[in-house]
Amino acid sequence: TGNAGGLSNFFVRGGESDHNKVLIDGVPVNSPGDAYDFAHVPADNVARIEVVRGPQSALFGSDAISSVVQIFTRRGAPSPEATYSLEAGSFDTLRQSASLSGSFESFDFSNTFSRLDTDNLGKNDDFRNAAYFGNFGFAPGDDHTLRLTVSRTSGRAGTPGPTAEGFTSFDPTGSMERLEQTVGLAYNVMIGPR
Repeated sequence: TGNAGGLSNFFVRGGESDHNKVLIDGVPVNSPGDAYDFAHVPADNVARIEVVRGPQSALFGSDAISSVVQIFTRRGAPSPEATYSLEAGSFDTLRQSASLSGSFESFDFSNTFSRLDTDNLGKNDDFRNAAYFGNFGFAPGDDHTLRLTVSRTSGRAGTPGPTAEGFTSFDPTGSMERLEQTVGLAYNVMIGPR
């Protein structure tokens, strides 16, 4: 809803937006009973999204009433890759994205940086969002893997308040800022054929 930087959330099987548990690479990013705003998560480094809905979501805890949404970031490519993209548009909109990934022997890595800036349509309705996603893996053998994942998103949105004439309850130059950081470390071991 809204312009760039508006609210984006999720309603599953008749549940409210705060009935979902959201994870990025296995790390919960919303507090129990709290909605999650997907507007600040760029899709640049997303490999896949898995959704568990219905009674199976209870396996993830009592805060997963309607569903569990897990976002998995990309892993390193077999050969080195580097990308850069630039997009521009009306309302002083500028979007940039850069990535670097690859692998070397038992080590793989994937890094993505992105930034979106727009002034939107109204006064003090600007939006800025910057994000970094990193995924680093080490697999010395076929049966065990060590993986470190890092993400950081920061955003700023102008809060123009109501536009009705004479309504001055809100600061016409105010803004809202948001910072979200996650770090995950996982060690996976195959202990048998099953």
